[in-house]
Amino acid sequence: MTVEERLFELEKGFWSGDADYYREHLTQDARMVFPAPVGVLEHAATLQSLHGTPRWIEVHFRDRQLVQLTPDVATLIYRAEARREGDAGSYQAYCSSVYVVRDRAWRLAVHQQTPLSG
Repeated sequence: MTVEERLFELEKGFWSGDADYYREHLTQDARMVFPAPVGVLEHAATLQSLHGTPRWIEVHFRDRQLVQLTPDVATLIYRAEARREGDAGSYQAYCSSVYVVRDRAWRLAVHQQTPLSG
């Protein structure tokens, strides 16, 4: 499996996974950057935000790019199209995620979303 395949596999888990998935795959100093009103979340706030929030049941990554900055640091850039159960439409956003190797495994350090309008 290539680095790109592995990281996009991990990325998909962040869209659909539960708090245990996040605990396992986030760095302790991770930051998540979401549109207002959510804003910037640190590790603990990210885990807390998952309680009571419906997970995405479907997500597709379009225009996928990998920028491998060093052997231990890589950035994913893509357009996400996601849907939650019961939603009539889909959520679309440009996203970027920075992964680093910690304890010999890739971990998410930074994730950012810019929603696409209409």
